[in-house]
Amino acid sequence: MAKQQAVTVCSVGDVIVNRPEDPTFSWALAAPVLRAADVAFGNCETNYSEKGVINPVERGGVISHPKNIAGLTYAGFAAMGFAQNHHLGFGYPAFLDTIDLLRKNGIQTAGAGKDIDEARKPAILERKGVKLAFLQYCCGYPIGYEAGFNKPGAAPIKIYTVYDMVEHEMPGSIPDIHTFPDYKDLAAMQEDIRKARQQADAVFMSVHWGLHFTPVIIAEYQGVVGRAAIDAGAEAVIGHHPHILKGIEMYCGKPIFHSLGNFVMDVHLSKDHMKKPGINKMVSRYGEFGVGPREETPTYPFHEQSRNTMIAKCTISGGKVEHSFIPCYINSKGQPEPLKPSNKLFEKVKSYVEDISGQVGFDTKFTVKGSEVKLS
Repeated sequence: MAKQQAVTVCSVGDVIVNRPEDPTFSWALAAPVLRAADVAFGNCETNYSEKGVINPVERGGVISHPKNIAGLTYAGFAAMGFAQNHHLGFGYPAFLDTIDLLRKNGIQTAGAGKDIDEARKPAILERKGVKLAFLQYCCGYPIGYEAGFNKPGAAPIKIYTVYDMVEHEMPGSIPDIHTFPDYKDLAAMQEDIRKARQQADAVFMSVHWGLHFTPVIIAEYQGVVGRAAIDAGAEAVIGHHPHILKGIEMYCGKPIFHSLGNFVMDVHLSKDHMKKPGINKMVSRYGEFGVGPREETPTYPFHEQSRNTMIAKCTISGGKVEHSFIPCYINSKGQPEPLKPSNKLFEKVKSYVEDISGQVGFDTKFTVKGSEVKLS
């Protein structure tokens, strides 16, 4: 890479803006940090449309009024991924409408499109002479949500699950669970990254994966997919979907963020919503970590641990690349707040990430540098 002015990329996890009366409200504290970056990227976790009807396969269904896109532009997003497990929750009309609205508002999209070719096409932006490419994939989705030939949807990486009975003399006992990616989908992802690397100075691979509402645990396939992306030329892997932070793995000097957690998630639960069979079953399965009304955070129905979050940051300067994150905490109003070291929550979030990373065996080093935590 030739010498150039410093270019910064800031990435966040799951985003749902659903305050049509004031879409900028949830961004009041974080927007200045995101707007200061050369590129802000996030995962678009909802449709923004007035079209379509709920897909019967959806357990809950998420959709927001198009007015809410004003929150994304206010926050400064230049690109967003749309390959996730709700993108076809209201059918093709809402899906295509969302992509169109994002693009019309100056936000490039990655990971989803009118067919598989468009879904696999990177979003490419140039800042200060540096070209940045963003790709996104989905590893967990309802059947039919994947893009295909002449079929709208997301760029898939199909995952297979094997249940290995350890105690064969004990029917019904807890098995070991093994997961691995479809080799054709993995090869396609690597091909996309190599092609994008020919067009850009740095490629960021974003991926919707992992075990939601489950602290600490990382599925086997995640390491395989993440390392394959970096082997193919990705500068960083940006994970989301679990709705809670997961560990950070360093591989060949590059980070695999197994989950950036939630960021802005304006979720307003009604009694009728909680009565839905799919929601009931999820709550019974995940207990306190499942979604449910929270008296302290009425617009943010997630576990207290899910209030820990971060902004992942990549700085490219003089041919060198540095990765870090800014610890953040979601307040009682549902607003993520970037933290300063003088705030006791800064150390709380940093220590939480260190702990969950160590618990899964990652030897990542975390060093405070100003208001950021440097990764190595």
